[in-house]
Amino acid sequence: MRIEQVIFPTGDRLPILLDDQDLPVPEACDWMLSRRQRAFATQSRNMQELLVVHDWARVRRIDLYERLRSGRQFTEAEITSLVERLRRPSSASVVVKLAVSPGTANKRISTASKHMAWYFDELIADPGTSEIQRKRLSDMKDKLVRMLLDSMQSPEGNRSYHKHLTLDQAQFLQDALDPEGTVLFGRDSRGRLRNFLMVCLLVFLGLRTGELLSLRIQDIKFGAITSIHVVRRGMSPVDQRRSPPRVKRLGRTRTTQLYDRRSDGVSLDEVERIRL
Repeated sequence: MRIEQVIFPTGDRLPILLDDQDLPVPEACDWMLSRRQRAFATQSRNMQELLVVHDWARVRRIDLYERLRSGRQFTEAEITSLVERLRRPSSASVVVKLAVSPGTANKRISTASKHMAWYFDELIADPGTSEIQRKRLSDMKDKLVRMLLDSMQSPEGNRSYHKHLTLDQAQFLQDALDPEGTVLFGRDSRGRLRNFLMVCLLVFLGLRTGELLSLRIQDIKFGAITSIHVVRRGMSPVDQRRSPPRVKRLGRTRTTQLYDRRSDGVSLDEVERIRL
């Protein structure tokens, strides 16, 4: 089985799951169509996680969707085997760790749970399903989802994420960003001013790196209260790359406050809170 992406004339992309005969898996593709509003990076990750579930079912010689339609409960050993497979790396051609990180495992388990719960809901809502079968499917859904979610682990902490800049580092950063300072980090005055504005947008407005790189002039609304509109844009129809940049944008509006680099507006206390 493998994953292929479909590029529409509008520039939108959709990952699809193909079986061993290179035919689309209808249930997986229907689920992905119901999540068209998600970012392409999220869709690709979800399909990769779903591929792990199908690999597990193929090794166990289980027809996944036929088993779900039958309403025959998964045994505890089968669910445990699925969870163990979701915690193992997918690549077998290179030397990898024995287990993926807890965060990655939790994402895989969550995707498997959501996909199966979605398919159960589709079966239960089918007018051709009898009341007895609905009750059986509902019980099977509750047990399967509960056992999968109970197997999720506490994510490991990232020590570097909580490491702050020292006062000396914060002072050097502020001096380096000052376009008219003594450090003069940058090729010319325009580059130094650009660096100053970029860091201010990241620090004080909380923009993501991808949002900053894709910011356009028309997204900035000047006025009594200047605001920046972060817009979620679709894929460009002229971009034919099979692996487009994975930029995530959270649509929102951020109001700006003008800071004087020589005043107390950009204080060391605020810069010191920048996390590495």
